Amino acid sequence: MPIRRLALLLEGKLFPSLEISSMEDWYKLAVKTVNKTESFMEEYFDKDKWIPVESSWLQAIAYHELAHVLEIKLNNGKKYTFMSVPQKVFEAFLVSPSKGEFFNKVVRPNYSES
Repeated sequence: MPIRRLALLLEGKLFPSLEISSMEDWYKLAVKTVNKTESFMEEYFDKDKWIPVESSWLQAIAYHELAHVLEIKLNNGKKYTFMSVPQKVFEAFLVSPSKGEFFNKVVRPNYSES
């Protein structure tokens, strides 16, 4: 956030209803926002979305349509999360004959891991 906007925010001029008058108030608001976001993410990214796949390397994949997030769980328990993955890529992943090859050639090099 640019310094000027932060100053206006702290002075209560940008969003007067926020009642932020100090850095401590700003911190409390940030913590509250993060907690709400984490709660939403836990609820939205539920464990029921995992789809088991036949692969010597991958155990399951999950796709979250609204967020365009692809999650991959390996047989060794490691998990990867990729952002901005189009649904068509997920659908192609599901029907690909080699899930490991698709992951290494399409997903990993083209989408950002978080």
